[in-house]
Amino acid sequence: MPLLIIPFLILTLFLGPLFQSFGYPCTIGAMFLIGASTVYDLRRLGKDDIPILVSSVLMIVSMIWAYSICDGLAIGTIVYSALMVAMGRWREVHPAMYVMTVVLTAYLFMINTLG
Repeated sequence: MPLLIIPFLILTLFLGPLFQSFGYPCTIGAMFLIGASTVYDLRRLGKDDIPILVSSVLMIVSMIWAYSICDGLAIGTIVYSALMVAMGRWREVHPAMYVMTVVLTAYLFMINTLG
């Protein structure tokens, strides 16, 4: 498997700067499609599971506000973990999710503090 990934990694070294040259007008279409597909899937969520519903809605809204899919996913993950702990359902969450919550909280803190 690593032998399959290495050529693509090397290829990204050369193609990365090319794709970084595309600005916001080029990426808004992809963000719109991801948001539309997420809203479409939102109607299938169970209305009785509050942590999933609230974190999903906040994830979609924060993607739009931050112009960043990564930041939206981070906020949704943090809110989900916090709500599961607040509702006393912390045992239902995998420990790796709590590790990701700490990492993503540090990421958002550093992005907002250090610029």
